[in-house]
Amino acid sequence: MASGTTLVLEMVLTLGLAPVILGTASGARNIGHNEAIAVGGYVALAALWAGPARARRRHLVGANSL
Repeated sequence: MASGTTLVLEMVLTLGLAPVILGTASGARNIGHNEAIAVGGYVALAALWAGPARARRRHLVGANSL
């Protein structure tokens, strides 16, 4: 990924994670009693979408294979 694309991706993921964390900090009204599942699920999905292995896949698999 280009550095500009990576920056935009990180900004989008951060803007998505901030309301989840702030919602859990303000009490159980927003998310319910599953705060840990909400935060953990968001982090897990973000790691699947933009994790370090995805960003470095050419180094892991080989530059000529993709």
